[in-house]
Amino acid sequence: MVTSIFGWLTDKEIGDALVAPYTAHAQFDRAFVDFTGPELIQKVRLLHQQGYKGCWSLEHRSGTNEYLEVERDLLDLRLAVKRIID
Repeated sequence: MVTSIFGWLTDKEIGDALVAPYTAHAQFDRAFVDFTGPELIQKVRLLHQQGYKGCWSLEHRSGTNEYLEVERDLLDLRLAVKRIID
């Protein structure tokens, strides 16, 4: 199952927790996950606690400065994963 983290139309508070055990690929999108606050860490921790071993990826579609924006988001995601897993 591919999970678009926090991209739920309903059950926003529990959606990620419900599907975390079945997730094979997690996709983070700044439109749904605040990369500057605790939410990114919480989502990575949730997946890790459920035994997630898949890929960590981004979806990005700002239309401006995309290379720089993606580079920053990847760094934030890598640091969050390292903080939780190490």
